[in-house]
Amino acid sequence: MNITITTKVTGVSEETKKYTEEKMEKLEKFCKLRKVEIVMEKEGEEYKVDVVVAPERGTTIAASSKAGDWPSAVEDVTDKLERQLRRLKEKTKSHRLKKGQPQPPSNQEDEEETYKDAVNKMKQE
Repeated sequence: MNITITTKVTGVSEETKKYTEEKMEKLEKFCKLRKVEIVMEKEGEEYKVDVVVAPERGTTIAASSKAGDWPSAVEDVTDKLERQLRRLKEKTKSHRLKKGQPQPPSNQEDEEETYKDAVNKMKQE
């Protein structure tokens, strides 16, 4: 995976960049990623993080977040990307096996109580 961090602000520390890289590497558990492009900038009092992720299969995914500090902005954008990657992974999963598998027998008759049973319980209470 190729991670590119672009900063439009000079005040981004190496610790923040390293933290951001670590968070993006954790996204690999959902699917293989070819490229991750991160743009960090400051807009007034808010910190903005834009991320574009290119998985090996599927479409490109983008997310952005604004927050009061760098770590929370990175957390927010990571959560958004995780949701999108999870959805992408579910779409690309093969659903053929589900059609051919027999359904387990349901025991609804045993578990459901009848109207008479419910009335009798209410009378006893």
